[in-house]
Amino acid sequence: MPKKTKKEKIIAAYRNKLKILHLTQPTIPDKTPPPSVSEQSGDTHFILSEQDKTTTGFFMADFKKSILLILGIIALEIILYFATINNYLKF
Repeated sequence: MPKKTKKEKIIAAYRNKLKILHLTQPTIPDKTPPPSVSEQSGDTHFILSEQDKTTTGFFMADFKKSILLILGIIALEIILYFATINNYLKF
């Protein structure tokens, strides 16, 4: 088995320190309750927190912009393709 390098020894020392710190510190219970689960029509739905709602909102806004940009680029390529075939544009 090869010997440990200096970096590996440092990493192992940090890992041991973290393990010791984790064992010595008391765990603080979370003050936020876990997400509630409600059953409606046999399906399980999770109630989203406020942060999840804003993250979802930002994701959907970015997703819509990306789709519009992609569709615009594809439409431009199709227009340029047919314009070059019909000799409207010469490249």
